[in-house]
Amino acid sequence: MYKCCFYIGPISDKTECTAAQGSLHSPGMNLPDRRENVKKALIAMSGGVDSSVAALLTKEQGYDIAGVTLKMFGNELIGVEGDSTCCSTSDVEDAESVCRRLGVPFYVFNFADKFEKEVVQRFVKAYEEGRTPNPCIDCNRYLKFGALFQRMEELGYDCIVTGHYARIEQAGRVCGTEADIAGGSDTDAESRMCAGMEADIADGSDTDAGSRMCAGIEIEPGRFLLKKALDPKKDQSYVLYSLTQEQLSHVLFPLGSMTKDETRKMAEAHGFINAKKHDSQDICFVPDGDYTGFIGRYTGKEYPHGDFVDEDGRVLGEHKGLIRYTVGQRKGLGLALPAPLYVCRKDIDRNQVVLAPNDRLFSKTLTVSDFNWIAFDEPEAPFRAAVKVRYSQKESPAEVTPLGGGKVRIDFDEPERAITPGQAAVVYDGDIVIGGGTIK
Repeated sequence: MYKCCFYIGPISDKTECTAAQGSLHSPGMNLPDRRENVKKALIAMSGGVDSSVAALLTKEQGYDIAGVTLKMFGNELIGVEGDSTCCSTSDVEDAESVCRRLGVPFYVFNFADKFEKEVVQRFVKAYEEGRTPNPCIDCNRYLKFGALFQRMEELGYDCIVTGHYARIEQAGRVCGTEADIAGGSDTDAESRMCAGMEADIADGSDTDAGSRMCAGIEIEPGRFLLKKALDPKKDQSYVLYSLTQEQLSHVLFPLGSMTKDETRKMAEAHGFINAKKHDSQDICFVPDGDYTGFIGRYTGKEYPHGDFVDEDGRVLGEHKGLIRYTVGQRKGLGLALPAPLYVCRKDIDRNQVVLAPNDRLFSKTLTVSDFNWIAFDEPEAPFRAAVKVRYSQKESPAEVTPLGGGKVRIDFDEPERAITPGQAAVVYDGDIVIGGGTIK
């Protein structure tokens, strides 16, 4: 009989628990060989279909796996009753159900304090300072590949597996793709959990295994590369730009070469309860989408009203608090204007929202801070690349100039609309992520 393991709290609080291997697995799927050299993988499971199929593929490859759901927050934090959109009781039950079907252990890790400090408080602070943050990036940086990465090491696991749609490649090898996990290739310690396949893959990239060049800069042997998913509609490389070389060497993305339809079909074929579960579209801790309401409840503050002004300083009306507005916004201003105007910038010192016509939202230059270099170390000279400044848009050609101290200047060939402080700028060469940082 399967026994579910719940492990909540610091590593020192872990109590002994066991999980008998179940018999519910797909035809032909052998249970992992528990010899000493079998690799151990910790599967980050949200309760959704993607992470569930990632668990399945990793187990079929022969890894000794355990599923884990991260408890990020309770309803008291987000001010709702019933299930929220993340780490709810139903999510935990769905993840547990998949683990039971795979016959593997399941744990719940309580990272609520860490989540509040590193994600929620950063989110609130950014809005209060006039920026528009992307909390998913901070969740990846500080929780999934921060706190969970540390827990992985403490528990003696070799890698973290997630359901992200992205790929990892290392010096002539393709790592963490569906072909890697499901291909049945040998994975030893020296290969760093790679499939051992040559990296000359037909993905449209101009950086093949022979040249090992990226943006005209040579990639050092053995370097780990983060790459886009093969399915452009599902690619999540933009929110993963903060991954370090150490993290990339211990992470697997089994879904990187799959489509969402393929993922769902595989889940359905294996009888997973969440095969048709909808994807979450909201910020997980703001399930109703009202982030200003959440910030007000969380801080207990009343954010002062102020003036809408044009670029010449003429007062156009009254705004209801700076946190309610973001660059490029037109709807919800509550103004009757003779011509359309958009939020151009926010003046924190004067508590003003500056409005301007659409053509004033375009700019060619931005500066990025806290830049994380992935494909190579910070170069000495500028280079050509493509840059993406929002998750949902395509990248645009630009010149990238390293400034030192984690700062980078980006000069686009053509003006970009509504470049927004607090969002990420991620630099690509073809499907390779060169690195990324936060727009200042």
